[in-house]
Amino acid sequence: MDLQALRYAAMISTMRFDQAIEAHRRYLTSINSDADPEQSIREFLEVEDGPVAFTETVRIVLASANFSPELTTAVLWLNKQGNLDIRCVQMRPHSVESRVLLDIQQVIPLPEAEQYTVAVREKSMEQERARSTSTTRDTGRYDLSIGETFIPNLAKRRLMLALVREAIEQGISPERITEQIPWRRKNLFVSAPGEADESAFQALYPGKELRYFFGDDERFLIEGRTYVFSRAWGARTLVAAEKVKELLNNADEVSWEAALTIPDEVSYEGYIIKRRESGAIDIERDGRSVSPVIGTLRELASRLDVPIDYETGSALNTQQLGIRVIAAIQAL
Repeated sequence: MDLQALRYAAMISTMRFDQAIEAHRRYLTSINSDADPEQSIREFLEVEDGPVAFTETVRIVLASANFSPELTTAVLWLNKQGNLDIRCVQMRPHSVESRVLLDIQQVIPLPEAEQYTVAVREKSMEQERARSTSTTRDTGRYDLSIGETFIPNLAKRRLMLALVREAIEQGISPERITEQIPWRRKNLFVSAPGEADESAFQALYPGKELRYFFGDDERFLIEGRTYVFSRAWGARTLVAAEKVKELLNNADEVSWEAALTIPDEVSYEGYIIKRRESGAIDIERDGRSVSPVIGTLRELASRLDVPIDYETGSALNTQQLGIRVIAAIQAL
């Protein structure tokens, strides 16, 4: 048993993320599940975006009715070598009338000593995960436009929340949104009766880590139930965003693009163009505010060869056109 477990651990230690996804896909197919294998693994690992690099450390759990002294001695010695994590769990079946009950007890490490013996190893693994996450996490930001509303510098999950909020405000139900993103059907929303806050949801799901938006302005009260939207998003976030956009009755006025790193203020041919923290654009000339801003931006865009329309043909709003004009001036 012990040698077989080590062989399996050695095999798993070289597994890449794409291989894990494919293996999990086969498993989900075997149980007739339509869950998204990549999203399921990302949620388990708590890695929302970007590449995933597995650690070479593999946890081994040996389960048996009895363990020989030779085996337990070997496990204790191997666990002291640094980065091995081997546990022995004793499982003894008992027949009670027509049922079989299992008596399960962890014998290595002893429950009394587990907190200490595992702490050093977990600290090392946490440091490794932190180093890996800091170098691989997708930190992309997006500027979202919905009609004349401009919401700058959104992380992907915030982009999704803004689109879902718009959909719900248009009367589209959480159930309909969930149908639109079938690979997230299992956990896109959770709901609770009445007007519920985070503590109420935690009471409904004791012991479970709930990765949802719980802010006062992030919950949705619909027909006597409170809905909260998932914070956990991975590689298919932008695909899901497009799916939500398809539901909107003003989809042609909704767009997003990668946020540009631009200065707050630039000067060009006597104009001073300022971008506020909110994303609003102000223009001054000779110490006086210029109005309307959009007309002046279009004039400057023409001089700078900056497109004034989206690829769909609809006109850029003030904030989006202002960003592009500022970026073009900065590039001169």
